[in-house]
Amino acid sequence: IFKPGIRAVAEDITGSVTGSVHADSATGAAVPGATVDVLTAGSPVTDSDPTHVVASTSTDTNGNFRIPFLLPGSYVLRATASGFTPALLPGLTITTGTETRNQIIIVVAP
Repeated sequence: IFKPGIRAVAEDITGSVTGSVHADSATGAAVPGATVDVLTAGSPVTDSDPTHVVASTSTDTNGNFRIPFLLPGSYVLRATASGFTPALLPGLTITTGTETRNQIIIVVAP
């Protein structure tokens, strides 16, 4: 079921996160086309409740991602990629006016 929505947030009160998704280790192969979700703090890896997804993006050809316009608070990053088990990176803290950089999410083959 598609439920359209519009999310409007003032840029001056938000932060952002950047990082990459890698296979098997932090120095493993980059994973292009992975879906990266920002979830509310405490969400489990298999959480399918769309109300817990704050924002989403996909990794580029180098496995990198950037998610802007996040309100200050605590979140969890989740990476989902074809052929890999979904992975969580807990403990993401967003601060107003700050870009949290170099978050690495490691996915592994099932």
